[in-house]
Amino acid sequence: MVGDGAILPITHIGSTTLSSHSFNLALNDVLVCPDIKKDLLFVSKLTSDYPCSFTFGSSRVYVKDLLSSQTLIATGHKHNGLYVHFASASSFCSIFVLATISF
Repeated sequence: MVGDGAILPITHIGSTTLSSHSFNLALNDVLVCPDIKKDLLFVSKLTSDYPCSFTFGSSRVYVKDLLSSQTLIATGHKHNGLYVHFASASSFCSIFVLATISF
């Protein structure tokens, strides 16, 4: 269900890997909803699956690895009320926005 109360169908459930130069992040139980135009990342799901934390500021978000010495693993900025364009701390490639779904 979305903000206006509409029910949007989930057509597939799969998995994908988000890759950067410094690490690969496997995402399981990825929901495919063709009516949603933007890729969304559920913070609660990611923090349940991986030992990481999110810190939200007024204009930026930081993703930290809680186990390794590589504290900062990704950052993002706010655009139109959403945090977007996550990039790895060690490179500037997009890691959370673009993903190929495999079934």
